[in-house]
Amino acid sequence: MKNVNLIYARKVKGLTQEQLGKRIDYNKSTVSNWENGHSIPRIKDAFRLAEILEKDISFLFFNQYVQEYHTLFVRQENLDRSSLLKIYKGGFN
Repeated sequence: MKNVNLIYARKVKGLTQEQLGKRIDYNKSTVSNWENGHSIPRIKDAFRLAEILEKDISFLFFNQYVQEYHTLFVRQENLDRSSLLKIYKGGFN
């Protein structure tokens, strides 16, 4: 799954994949792999990315996995909209 938050943050800063990669000693293809969900950065690199892009690390990486989990959960449970609202409001019963 594409990391849209990482792509967004990079573009907001006006950086190309190549420029961002150079700032953390990686090449364009590595940044592309992170953005396209083919790999994830090491934790120290994730913190550097967050610093450079001026975003919280959870915005750049954690939200992506929450979204993926949510998508899988909804598909597995085949929940309707009203059931989802109950869950979000704290009712798992």
